[in-house]
Amino acid sequence: ISACLVGSEMCIRDRDKTLDDVTAVLGGVESNNTSSDYKGGKATAVMGGVTLDLRKATIKKEATLQVLSFWGGVEVKVPEGWVIKNRTNAILGGVEVKVPTETKKDAPILYIVGDVIMAGVDVKS
Repeated sequence: ISACLVGSEMCIRDRDKTLDDVTAVLGGVESNNTSSDYKGGKATAVMGGVTLDLRKATIKKEATLQVLSFWGGVEVKVPEGWVIKNRTNAILGGVEVKVPTETKKDAPILYIVGDVIMAGVDVKS
């Protein structure tokens, strides 16, 4: 688990794990994942920010990232060629997916699920 809590500065984590579990409460966390078999994980931001860099990770078929963003933000950086499926619930918040929509038929899929409450999630390549 990568976490930063009250009053802390930005934490940076480099990982080669199939699952991420990143939490920021009143602070910030940056996690760089280089897994060759990324399965997904959790990103939680409560009045803080999480940056999850997956540009060097590989999804074999599909992965699911569960997000909870409450008065905070989650930024997910993905490599080109991934298909992003937004399955979140937004309450006075939003999710913006800024990746090209043209992909190969067998492209890896990243499902983004969870809740975004008075906050934002940004997915980009």
